[in-house]
Amino acid sequence: MKTRSLDGVVRRVTQLSVVALTLYLAYLSSQLIWHVYAPEQAPMPKSFVSSAQSNLADSRIARRVDRYHLFGEANKEAAIQERPKDVPKTRLRLKLKGVFSGKDAADSGAIIEELSKPSEYYRLGDSLPGGVRLAEVHSDHVILDRNGTYEALYFDETSSSSGIAKVAPRRERSVEVNSPEDFISEATARLSENPERALASVGLGIADGGGYVFQGNNPMLAGMNLKKGDVIRSVNGHSLGNVQEDKNIMRQLYQQGSLEVEVVRDGASFFVNYPLR
Repeated sequence: MKTRSLDGVVRRVTQLSVVALTLYLAYLSSQLIWHVYAPEQAPMPKSFVSSAQSNLADSRIARRVDRYHLFGEANKEAAIQERPKDVPKTRLRLKLKGVFSGKDAADSGAIIEELSKPSEYYRLGDSLPGGVRLAEVHSDHVILDRNGTYEALYFDETSSSSGIAKVAPRRERSVEVNSPEDFISEATARLSENPERALASVGLGIADGGGYVFQGNNPMLAGMNLKKGDVIRSVNGHSLGNVQEDKNIMRQLYQQGSLEVEVVRDGASFFVNYPLR
Protein backbone atom coordinates (compact mmCIF):
# COMPACT_ATOMS: atom_id res chain seq x y z
CA MET A 1 0.00 0.00 0.00
CA LYS A 2 2.86 2.34 0.90
CA THR A 3 4.60 1.47 -2.35
CA ARG A 4 1.46 2.22 -4.34
CA SER A 5 1.06 5.56 -2.56
CA LEU A 6 4.71 6.44 -3.14
CA ASP A 7 4.42 5.53 -6.82
CA GLY A 8 1.44 7.87 -7.09
CA VAL A 9 3.41 10.72 -5.59
CA VAL A 10 6.34 10.06 -7.91
CA ARG A 11 3.98 10.03 -10.89
CA ARG A 12 2.69 13.45 -9.86
CA VAL A 13 6.25 14.74 -9.53
CA THR A 14 6.91 13.53 -13.06
CA GLN A 15 3.76 15.28 -14.31
CA LEU A 16 4.89 18.50 -12.67
CA SER A 17 8.25 18.14 -14.37
CA VAL A 18 6.59 17.83 -17.76
CA VAL A 19 4.28 20.79 -17.19
CA ALA A 20 7.15 22.94 -15.95
CA LEU A 21 9.05 22.05 -19.09
CA THR A 22 6.03 23.00 -21.14
CA LEU A 23 5.54 26.36 -19.46
CA TYR A 24 9.07 27.51 -19.31
CA LEU A 25 10.59 25.49 -21.99
CA ALA A 26 12.80 24.13 -19.39
CA TYR A 27 16.02 23.56 -21.24
CA LEU A 28 16.16 20.61 -19.14
CA SER A 29 18.62 18.21 -19.29
CA SER A 30 20.89 20.22 -21.57
CA GLN A 31 18.52 18.74 -24.06
CA LEU A 32 17.84 15.76 -21.37
CA ILE A 33 20.70 16.24 -21.47
CA TRP A 34 17.71 17.23 -23.72
CA HIS A 35 18.71 19.70 -26.34
CA VAL A 36 15.20 18.30 -25.78
CA TYR A 37 16.94 17.27 -21.96
CA ALA A 38 15.68 16.88 -20.07
CA PRO A 39 15.17 14.80 -21.70
CA GLU A 40 17.28 17.22 -21.64
CA GLN A 41 15.56 16.20 -20.73
CA ALA A 42 13.22 17.82 -17.27
CA PRO A 43 8.38 18.35 -11.77
CA MET A 44 5.14 18.13 -6.23
CA PRO A 45 4.48 20.48 -3.78
CA LYS A 46 5.60 19.85 -0.27
CA SER A 47 3.38 17.49 1.59
CA PHE A 48 1.59 19.05 4.50
CA VAL A 49 1.80 15.82 6.48
CA SER A 50 3.76 16.34 9.66
CA SER A 51 7.32 15.87 10.84
CA ALA A 52 8.85 12.35 10.95
CA GLN A 53 6.47 10.87 8.36
CA SER A 54 6.89 13.90 6.10
CA ASN A 55 10.68 13.87 6.36
CA LEU A 56 10.83 10.15 5.57
CA ALA A 57 8.50 10.53 2.59
CA ASP A 58 10.44 13.55 1.31
CA SER A 59 13.75 11.68 1.45
CA ARG A 60 12.26 8.69 -0.41
CA ILE A 61 10.69 10.93 -3.03
CA ALA A 62 13.92 12.89 -3.46
CA ARG A 63 15.78 9.66 -4.19
CA ARG A 64 13.11 8.56 -6.66
CA VAL A 65 13.03 11.97 -8.40
CA ASP A 66 16.82 12.00 -8.65
CA ARG A 67 16.68 8.76 -10.64
CA TYR A 68 15.03 10.63 -13.51
CA HIS A 69 18.20 12.78 -14.00
CA LEU A 70 16.09 15.59 -15.44
CA PHE A 71 19.13 17.82 -15.80
CA GLY A 72 21.71 15.10 -16.42
CA GLU A 73 23.93 13.57 -13.77
CA ALA A 74 26.22 15.73 -11.66
CA ASN A 75 29.92 15.01 -12.08
CA LYS A 76 29.17 12.51 -14.84
CA GLU A 77 31.36 12.54 -17.94
CA ALA A 78 30.33 11.08 -21.27
CA ALA A 79 32.13 7.90 -22.19
CA ILE A 80 34.28 8.51 -25.26
CA GLN A 81 35.51 5.66 -27.40
CA GLU A 82 38.97 5.80 -28.92
CA ARG A 83 38.88 7.31 -32.40
CA PRO A 84 40.29 10.29 -34.27
CA LYS A 85 39.62 13.64 -32.60
CA ASP A 86 38.90 15.41 -35.90
CA VAL A 87 35.61 14.06 -37.18
CA PRO A 88 34.18 15.46 -40.44
CA LYS A 89 30.57 16.56 -40.59
CA THR A 90 28.32 14.03 -42.23
CA ARG A 91 27.08 14.72 -45.74
CA LEU A 92 23.90 12.76 -45.10
CA ARG A 93 20.67 14.72 -45.35
CA LEU A 94 19.84 14.27 -41.70
CA LYS A 95 18.81 16.78 -39.04
CA LEU A 96 19.53 16.36 -35.34
CA LYS A 97 16.41 17.28 -33.34
CA GLY A 98 17.21 16.14 -29.81
CA VAL A 99 19.65 14.15 -27.70
CA PHE A 100 19.12 12.06 -24.56
CA SER A 101 21.80 10.97 -22.09
CA GLY A 102 20.90 8.07 -19.81
CA LYS A 103 22.64 6.72 -16.71
CA ASP A 104 23.75 3.74 -18.77
CA ALA A 105 25.14 4.17 -22.26
CA ALA A 106 22.45 1.83 -23.57
CA ASP A 107 19.79 4.33 -22.46
CA SER A 108 21.24 7.20 -24.52
CA GLY A 109 19.86 8.11 -27.90
CA ALA A 110 18.88 10.88 -30.29
CA ILE A 111 15.93 12.16 -32.28
CA ILE A 112 17.02 12.43 -35.91
CA GLU A 113 15.03 13.51 -38.94
CA GLU A 114 15.66 12.37 -42.50
CA LEU A 115 14.78 15.05 -45.05
CA SER A 116 11.02 15.15 -45.75
CA LYS A 117 10.33 12.30 -43.33
CA PRO A 118 9.11 12.21 -39.71
CA SER A 119 11.66 12.38 -36.90
CA GLU A 120 12.56 9.08 -35.27
CA TYR A 121 14.23 8.12 -32.01
CA TYR A 122 17.44 6.07 -32.28
CA ARG A 123 19.35 4.33 -29.49
CA LEU A 124 23.11 3.83 -29.46
CA GLY A 125 23.97 1.13 -31.98
CA ASP A 126 20.80 1.60 -34.06
CA SER A 127 21.12 1.85 -37.84
CA LEU A 128 20.19 5.14 -39.52
CA PRO A 129 19.36 6.01 -43.13
CA GLY A 130 22.51 6.21 -45.23
CA GLY A 131 24.25 3.10 -43.97
CA VAL A 132 25.50 4.47 -40.64
CA ARG A 133 24.80 3.63 -37.02
CA LEU A 134 24.56 5.85 -33.96
CA ALA A 135 27.91 5.53 -32.15
CA GLU A 136 28.01 8.37 -29.58
CA VAL A 137 25.70 11.00 -28.09
CA HIS A 138 26.97 14.40 -26.92
CA SER A 139 25.18 17.53 -25.71
CA ASP A 140 25.36 19.35 -29.07
CA HIS A 141 26.03 16.60 -31.62
CA VAL A 142 26.13 12.87 -32.26
CA ILE A 143 28.78 10.66 -33.84
CA LEU A 144 27.83 8.30 -36.67
CA ASP A 145 29.84 5.19 -37.53
CA ARG A 146 30.16 4.07 -41.13
CA ASN A 147 32.05 0.77 -40.87
CA GLY A 148 34.77 2.31 -38.70
CA THR A 149 34.74 5.75 -40.33
CA TYR A 150 33.23 8.44 -38.12
CA GLU A 151 30.98 11.37 -39.07
CA ALA A 152 29.50 14.13 -36.90
CA LEU A 153 25.91 15.41 -36.99
CA TYR A 154 25.31 18.71 -35.18
CA PHE A 155 22.25 20.69 -34.20
CA ASP A 156 21.70 23.29 -36.92
CA GLU A 157 22.47 26.30 -34.72
CA THR A 158 25.76 24.87 -33.48
CA SER A 159 27.13 23.47 -36.72
CA SER A 160 30.74 24.35 -37.40
CA SER A 161 31.33 26.29 -40.60
CA SER A 162 34.75 24.64 -40.96
CA GLY A 163 33.13 21.28 -41.54
CA ILE A 164 35.20 19.62 -38.79
CA ALA A 165 33.82 18.55 -35.45
CA LYS A 166 36.39 18.80 -32.66
CA VAL A 167 35.59 15.90 -30.37
CA ALA A 168 37.24 15.57 -26.98
CA PRO A 169 36.16 14.40 -23.55
CA ARG A 170 34.15 17.12 -21.87
CA ARG A 171 32.14 17.63 -18.73
CA GLU A 172 28.50 18.39 -19.40
CA ARG A 173 26.66 21.08 -17.44
CA SER A 174 24.57 19.09 -15.00
CA VAL A 175 22.88 19.69 -11.69
CA GLU A 176 21.64 17.44 -8.93
CA VAL A 177 17.84 17.67 -8.73
CA ASN A 178 16.68 16.29 -5.39
CA SER A 179 13.33 18.04 -5.00
CA PRO A 180 10.66 19.94 -6.95
CA GLU A 181 12.15 23.17 -5.54
CA ASP A 182 15.53 22.28 -7.08
CA PHE A 183 13.79 21.61 -10.38
CA ILE A 184 12.03 24.99 -10.39
CA SER A 185 15.21 26.88 -9.49
CA GLU A 186 17.20 25.20 -12.25
CA ALA A 187 14.45 25.58 -14.86
CA THR A 188 14.11 29.28 -14.03
CA ALA A 189 17.87 29.80 -14.37
CA ARG A 190 18.00 28.10 -17.76
CA LEU A 191 15.04 30.08 -19.05
CA SER A 192 16.74 33.28 -18.00
CA GLU A 193 19.91 32.34 -19.89
CA ASN A 194 18.34 31.61 -23.28
CA PRO A 195 14.52 31.38 -23.50
CA GLU A 196 14.38 30.66 -27.25
CA ARG A 197 16.86 27.83 -27.06
CA ALA A 198 15.11 26.46 -24.00
CA LEU A 199 11.83 26.37 -25.93
CA ALA A 200 13.38 24.68 -28.94
CA SER A 201 15.13 22.13 -26.75
CA VAL A 202 11.81 20.68 -25.59
CA GLY A 203 10.12 20.84 -28.97
CA LEU A 204 8.18 24.07 -28.47
CA GLY A 205 7.99 27.37 -30.30
CA ILE A 206 6.17 30.68 -29.88
CA ALA A 207 2.69 30.38 -31.38
CA ASP A 208 0.94 33.09 -33.37
CA GLY A 209 -1.72 34.61 -31.15
CA GLY A 210 -0.02 33.52 -27.92
CA GLY A 211 1.02 30.32 -26.24
CA TYR A 212 3.54 27.68 -27.25
CA VAL A 213 3.16 25.38 -30.24
CA PHE A 214 4.26 21.76 -29.93
CA GLN A 215 6.52 20.84 -32.83
CA GLY A 216 6.15 17.10 -32.37
CA ASN A 217 9.71 16.10 -31.51
CA ASN A 218 9.48 15.64 -27.75
CA PRO A 219 8.53 12.09 -26.68
CA MET A 220 7.67 13.26 -23.16
CA LEU A 221 5.09 15.77 -24.37
CA ALA A 222 3.83 13.33 -26.98
CA GLY A 223 3.28 10.93 -24.10
CA MET A 224 0.85 13.50 -22.67
CA ASN A 225 -1.22 13.00 -25.85
CA LEU A 226 -0.09 16.28 -27.37
CA LYS A 227 0.10 16.24 -31.15
CA LYS A 228 2.29 18.23 -33.52
CA GLY A 229 0.70 21.64 -34.03
CA ASP A 230 -1.13 21.70 -30.68
CA VAL A 231 -0.90 25.06 -28.94
CA ILE A 232 -0.59 25.27 -25.15
CA ARG A 233 -2.53 28.48 -24.67
CA SER A 234 -2.97 28.96 -20.91
CA VAL A 235 -2.48 27.44 -17.46
CA ASN A 236 -4.89 28.16 -14.59
CA GLY A 237 -6.27 31.09 -16.55
CA HIS A 238 -2.85 32.63 -17.14
CA SER A 239 -2.32 33.26 -20.86
CA LEU A 240 1.04 31.96 -22.08
CA GLY A 241 3.42 33.36 -24.66
CA ASN A 242 5.48 35.94 -22.78
CA VAL A 243 8.45 33.91 -21.59
CA GLN A 244 9.51 36.33 -18.85
CA GLU A 245 6.01 36.56 -17.38
CA ASP A 246 5.49 32.81 -17.63
CA LYS A 247 8.81 32.14 -15.89
CA ASN A 248 7.91 34.47 -13.03
CA ILE A 249 4.65 32.66 -12.17
CA MET A 250 6.24 29.20 -12.00
CA ARG A 251 6.33 29.04 -8.20
CA GLN A 252 2.84 30.52 -7.93
CA LEU A 253 1.44 27.77 -10.15
CA TYR A 254 3.40 25.16 -8.23
CA GLN A 255 1.74 26.26 -4.98
CA GLN A 256 -1.82 26.13 -6.33
CA GLY A 257 -2.01 22.34 -6.05
CA SER A 258 -3.44 21.58 -9.50
CA LEU A 259 -3.07 22.79 -13.06
CA GLU A 260 -5.73 23.35 -15.69
CA VAL A 261 -3.95 23.44 -19.04
CA GLU A 262 -5.74 24.85 -22.09
CA VAL A 263 -4.76 23.18 -25.36
CA VAL A 264 -5.88 24.36 -28.80
CA ARG A 265 -6.05 21.74 -31.55
CA ASP A 266 -7.35 22.48 -35.04
CA GLY A 267 -9.04 25.64 -33.77
CA ALA A 268 -10.88 23.93 -30.91
CA SER A 269 -9.91 24.30 -27.25
CA PHE A 270 -9.94 21.63 -24.58
CA PHE A 271 -8.62 21.51 -21.02
CA VAL A 272 -6.45 18.96 -19.27
CA ASN A 273 -6.22 18.89 -15.47
CA TYR A 274 -3.06 17.85 -13.62
CA PRO A 275 -3.36 17.38 -9.84
CA LEU A 276 -0.10 18.15 -8.05
CA ARG A 277 -1.08 16.65 -4.70
